Amino acid sequence: MRWLLLIALLPACAPEIGPGTYFCGPERLCPPNLACDENLFTCVRDVQVEPFACPAGSEVAEPDGTLAEAEDSGQLDCGEALATRAGCLAAGDEADILAFELPTTCAGTDPHVSVVVRFPVALAPLQLELVDAASGTLAAGDDCTPDENYSGKRHLCIEQALSPGTYYLRLSFDPEGADCGGDCRYNSYSLDVLYPLS
Repeated sequence: MRWLLLIALLPACAPEIGPGTYFCGPERLCPPNLACDENLFTCVRDVQVEPFACPAGSEVAEPDGTLAEAEDSGQLDCGEALATRAGCLAAGDEADILAFELPTTCAGTDPHVSVVVRFPVALAPLQLELVDAASGTLAAGDDCTPDENYSGKRHLCIEQALSPGTYYLRLSFDPEGADCGGDCRYNSYSLDVLYPLS
């Protein structure tokens, strides 16, 4: 009986979450006593928080918010992948647009373009669109985040059959996504484009 009384008087134990071990949730959410470092999208102590800044080299193509200003990636031949592009939508930016050309149709049973974009869930969510030269949307990115994903990032994918021609990938803010009431309307991302052989 005395043991039961002693156990009842002991304070409840709560796990301690160390700084840097927890990715920020949507709208920079973190456990108590921690805040979101937007550059690392990781929960840290308040004194460690740094304001958001676009990664070095991620805005070299600016301005690239219209089809006429789009960053030109050149031709994408069969079996070729574009180098992973690090991009950023800073505060005040509305879109980044990347142009590419398909000069030939790949042989095989399923010729298509494969696109993947990854971005932190902590900041304003993005949307991905594949558009043609007339700015018509051919496909929108679907959520393809792996089930066991521990990166703190969301993934969007497009798999689309295309004829030879010039096409554009447009990254912009999801109009239905939360952005901290406008206080975190920015984000960084990585973009991969592949033209498989089949």
